[in-house]
Amino acid sequence: MKNNLGEIIQLNREKAGLSVRDLAKLSGINHTDVSKLEKNKIQKPSIKTLVSLSNVLNINLLAIYLEDIERYLYYQPIIENCSDLSKTQQEAVLEYIQQIKNRGTL
Repeated sequence: MKNNLGEIIQLNREKAGLSVRDLAKLSGINHTDVSKLEKNKIQKPSIKTLVSLSNVLNINLLAIYLEDIERYLYYQPIIENCSDLSKTQQEAVLEYIQQIKNRGTL
């Protein structure tokens, strides 16, 4: 599976006009970890990291969690429907998706 998590983070960071250090500071994540994420050197970031980045970049949590742009586009209706959920509800959706992925059915 092609992993584009880093590309999605980088594109949204640049779109927001933020440097790696800016994003790191705003999200409370070490700048080296942000850089590693963008280069796909961290393959399975924590939900807390994803939530922090998503909040700063103002994008839906699922958009950066799905790991691949084609899958992201396929699941766009789900992503759009989740945008009205609270952060707690979005985290629950992420946890559910992780459970499905662990079973190998997503």
